[in-house]
Order: sequence, then structure tokens, then C-alpha cells
Amino acid sequence: MKRYTTLMLLLLIVTTCYISALSARRDASEDNRPEWLINPQSRYPEGMYLVAIGEGDSRSQAESAAAANLAHIFETRIEAEQLFQERYRELVSEESQQSEMITDIDRSVSTTAAQTLYNIQYADSYTDNLGRVHVLAYIDRHKTADIYMAKIDKHNEQIKLLLNSIENTSSPLERYSYASAALVISIANENLLDQLQIIAPDYKAMIQLDYNHNELQLETREMANNLKFMVSLDNDSDGRIEKVLTDILNEQGFLVTDHGTIEITGEILIEEVDLQRPEKFVRWHLNLDMKDTGSQSVVSHSQRGREGHINHQEAVARAYRSIERDIRQEFTRKLFAYFDNLVKMEE
Repeated sequence: MKRYTTLMLLLLIVTTCYISALSARRDASEDNRPEWLINPQSRYPEGMYLVAIGEGDSRSQAESAAAANLAHIFETRIEAEQLFQERYRELVSEESQQSEMITDIDRSVSTTAAQTLYNIQYADSYTDNLGRVHVLAYIDRHKTADIYMAKIDKHNEQIKLLLNSIENTSSPLERYSYASAALVISIANENLLDQLQIIAPDYKAMIQLDYNHNELQLETREMANNLKFMVSLDNDSDGRIEKVLTDILNEQGFLVTDHGTIEITGEILIEEVDLQRPEKFVRWHLNLDMKDTGSQSVVSHSQRGREGHINHQEAVARAYRSIERDIRQEFTRKLFAYFDNLVKMEE
């Protein structure tokens, strides 16, 4: 009994010493933390900078986290659509500038703040006793505001040129394409203006645009109404995919009628595949072709895939869902790439 009591006392002493050592180490580590980690405004006053801190297992992870935290400052005002971002980059080339750093916040880092921020800088870093890296990211309000002002002014000039191009063509396809391109750039400007309102509100108050964003939206919609599509697909069970295409076109303001001058034709093939397994499999093939008002093929799309399930009916249903997803993503990209290629952007 005495030996047991002695062992327990020794164990208690060792445990107490270990806890005390950990506590001392933690206190020492906290005492060594830099001031900017505790109070970022001590180095970067709020009136001059937007600041955020990120941490991660490496410097790059910490920088990504810090950039995402900066993006959260803007997330209640800005939403980004992948197709819009792709069209914008194609229409307006983002060439690097000496005074500018462009940072795209990847969706895997922050799904609610997917956007582009400009002139993010990374300053101090600190590695704690657990090996976690902390990085401070900041945006210089005034320097960054100058970058935003220049970009907004450049967009304003591009939109003016595109709107003038509408008046110089009688083609409904070209008129819509120019209006749609102008709207894409205008949406980018709206995002920049929203960000500038947070970065430097006094700068935003000085901006005067030569167009009205809301009016441009209405005009683009009206021009879309002048484009009439006809959709016809072979082997489309219950007209399901035709309805998907019709919905996509209607969402963009286009009209779909039985006598449209722009034709989208194609076929759907779904066939059973025997893979020598208990599950049921089907192979699907989608083929689409769009012809302009002159009956010239301008958009071609072909895709295939395979789906399986424990029963044939559900395998077919999955195939149709895959076809629908492909149309909404890939075919829609090709459709707007066609419109954007009709636009002649002047440098």
C-alpha cells in the first residue's frame, strides 16, 4: 500500500511539472508574439489600410488564408459568377502592371467570397511554437484606390466604344453581342465600385461614368428579345433536354419559337452497356449544332459519358442529369464565346 502511495505521489509530481512546463512554454510563446499579431492597427492604421491575418502550416497557406480573410470584408457586397469572370477575362485582357498585384480568391479557400482583389500585399510573418505560420496581408487604401480609378476609367472608355459600335451595325446578332460585352464590363465596374466604396469612399464620390448600368441591362435584354431561336432534338425523351435548352435561352432573354431564325439542332443517344456486373449501365452521347440567321454552323458541341445504377431506369435518369449539367456549363460557355467573338475590341 505504501509503495502504491509513493508511486501515485511521484506520478502527481511528474504530471504537475509537465503541466507547469507546458504552461511556461505557452506563456513564453505568447510573450514573444509580435505586436502586429495582437494589434494589426498598431502597424497599419485603419484609416490608411485594410488588414487581415491568416494562418496555416506553411507561408503560402497562411497567405491564402489572409487573402481570403481580406475578401470577407467585401463578401456581403460582391458575388461572382464563373461564366461572367471567364467572359470578362476574354473580353478584357488582364495584363500585369508593375504597381499591381492581382489575387483571385479560389473557391476552395473561400466559397462565399469568390472575387478578385487588387494590390494585396503581404508583410510580416510569424511562426509560433507549434509550427503554425501567421501572415499579415494588407491593402494600402490610397495606392489601391488609384489602381481602381484607372481600371474603372478604362472600362468606362471600353463601354463607350462598344455602345458606339451598336449604332454602326444593323445585324441583330452583332448588336446584341456588343451590348452583352458592354454589360459584362459594366458588371465588372459595378464590382470595382462596390470594392472602392469600402477601400476609399472619397475616391468613389469623384467618379462620373458615361453610361447608366441599369439602362444598359434593359437595353441588352431588349436586344436579346430580338434574337429568336428554334430548338429541335432527336431522341429526346419527353422533350426534357429541349426544355433545358429553352430555359437557358429564356433566362438570357432570348425567345424560343417554332419559327426561330437561329436554329439549335441535335440528337441524344442513350444505350445500355453490359459491363458484366450486377449494376445497370448506360452510355450517353449528346450532339448539338447551332446555325446563325444565314444557316451557317457557328457553335458545335459534342459530349459523351456513362452512368450506372442498380436499376436501368435510374441509370437513364442519371444520364439525363449529366447531359443537362453539360449543357448548362459547357454548351452555354460555347454559346457566349460565339457572341463574344463577334465583338471587335479596340485597344
